Amino acid sequence: ELDAIMISHIHFPQVDAGGLPASLSRNIIQHLLRDRLGFDHHLVLTDDLDMGAIQ
Repeated sequence: ELDAIMISHIHFPQVDAGGLPASLSRNIIQHLLRDRLGFDHHLVLTDDLDMGAIQ
């Protein structure tokens, strides 16, 4: 069992059509990770927000 997961800044248009990267997407974080995959009582980390990939 995982205690934490790191989410990237990649965009998944099939999951979030709004154009947001996974690290900022409520659909991916809340609905996919927490609700569908049961990752609701674990830590979700994101990669560095200042590294340039999130611009």
